[in-house]
Amino acid sequence: MAFARSGESSFSIFNLFQSLHPRTHASICSNNTIAQSYLSQVLSLINNLQANSSYNSILQLQFDNFVSYLQNTTNQALVATNCTTFVTDLKAAKSADQEAERTRQQIASKIEKEFQQVACNATDNRPNELDCDEHERHQY
Repeated sequence: MAFARSGESSFSIFNLFQSLHPRTHASICSNNTIAQSYLSQVLSLINNLQANSSYNSILQLQFDNFVSYLQNTTNQALVATNCTTFVTDLKAAKSADQEAERTRQQIASKIEKEFQQVACNATDNRPNELDCDEHERHQY
């Protein structure tokens, strides 16, 4: 059940329960068994995803640093010898992937605007069927 208040995001019974009973924070590095289990499971997931060409292309595009970090044997050894450094560096790799995605989105937005500008230039800046905003308001 969800409730929405004016000017606020939706409110659910689940969110209320979580706020009253917050989950206990856990750490990958709390012990070697958990750390090794995480590494084993995440590497297995990566292998499964790489076996599917559609998923693999997304991995290469959006998770390149994260996957490369995890597949590096020197980094894998850190799980047992310096787990905190492993996690810190893994988070940095994830952050680098997120920044690269933001950059790709900015470039894609610029390219989209350039395509729209070509259509405007071709029609002497008059609304046309390739102008997304105008096309949604008017049917040609």
